[in-house]
Formats: sequence, C-alpha cells, structure tokens
Amino acid sequence: MEDDGFVLVRSKRKTREGKRLQTHPGLSRSYVISHDVEMSQDEICCVKERIIRCRDELSLHHVLIRIKNLLRPISGVTEIICFGLGSVTGDESMYPSRYQLALLLLLRDMFGNIPTSLYDPKFNRFDRQILESYDLTVRPSNEDAAVRCRHKTLFFMPRCPFNLFTTLFRANADSLSNVTVFGNELTHLRDVRYAPQSLAEKASQMMSTTRLDVTDSPLENLLNDTALTYFSHLS
Repeated sequence: MEDDGFVLVRSKRKTREGKRLQTHPGLSRSYVISHDVEMSQDEICCVKERIIRCRDELSLHHVLIRIKNLLRPISGVTEIICFGLGSVTGDESMYPSRYQLALLLLLRDMFGNIPTSLYDPKFNRFDRQILESYDLTVRPSNEDAAVRCRHKTLFFMPRCPFNLFTTLFRANADSLSNVTVFGNELTHLRDVRYAPQSLAEKASQMMSTTRLDVTDSPLENLLNDTALTYFSHLS
C-alpha cells in the first residue's frame, strides 16, 4: 500500500517482447497500465461470450432482486460512471472484472439504458474494443474521481481506493444530492481518508447507506463489502 492510498497493481499478463510496464501519464505512480497484448478475434469473442454468461447468470439469480430493491429509493439518475472495473481480457483470473462488467450492464438496463462511461488504468485496447461493443464509453482518465455532477449520477466503484471517494465528494460538496455511489461501504465519511472535517460533518447529515446482501450468490466473494450510498437535501 502506497502512502497516497493507492494499491500497486502488478499485471500478471505478458507484454509484447521488448516492452516494459510504464506508469500512465497523469495517474498516480501506483496506478500501472500494461501495454496491449495480442488477441485474436476468436479470443475476443470468447471473452464476450463469458461476459454474457456472467450477465445471464446474474439476471436469473435472486441477488438481482436484492440489487433492484436496494436501488428502489433512487430515481432520476441520468448517467452511470464506473471506476475500478479492472481488465476483462486475459485468463480466468480476470473473472471478477467480467462479473462486475456484467453487473454494470444490468445496472444500465435497470435505469433505462442511460449513458454509461467507465475508466480503469488497466484497460488495454482489447478491453476498450469489447467495452465499446456494448455501447459503453471509455473515459480518457479517471480524473481522480473528481467528477462534477450537474445531474443525478450513479457511480459504480467496486473496491476503489478510499481517496477516490473523498475527491468525488469534495468535487460535489455543494451538490451531494446528485451523487449516488454503489461501491465500497461508507458507513460514515470519516471512513474515507483525507476527508475535510467540514465535508465529513455535512455529508454525515445527508448520507444514507444500505449494505448489499450478496450471500449465496456469484458476487459473494467479489462484492462482499458493497453498499449503496446516497445523499438527501439538507432541510
């Protein structure tokens, strides 16, 4: 764990001969992006088939009903932004990212196929090709999650570093009611590193958090610390 709260990512995938892993410009030094590896169209189709199988499995599982019930209080969402998905290409070690992508596709369906964008520094060009085939927009960076929300936005942030939540809330300190987070459980903003005391106090008055029950589901070992966090208007 680095001092800035990010986790060093060491790719297990082989890079092209003669190329080394490099830090992506504009990202924390702990966020590492691998160069593209070669994939055939058959391999890309195989990955997409596995993603669709994950989506179909989740869509038929009782955990989806729990997620829908969890999201019931949320209305008016016009956009979904996802950070921390991870690469979906590669060997079976990538299966958590594929389930998370399958869930992202289902979340988009729940809100009426609204615009959905995402970013992860581990995306390679084959990830981008696959993601764009599902009409998802790959963002140029994660902006350290300092995304200004001018309308109601759902952030799907599975297992993201806590400081990303801080920058997200800080960027929307005067419009927290536009922010809904489906990600790490944040029972109190004091759980988030580097949160200014004034922001923590304000957010704690507005925050509602409900944990997702993933018991006996395909997500049990993937999203076992996931909750829905949203903010009401201060009276």
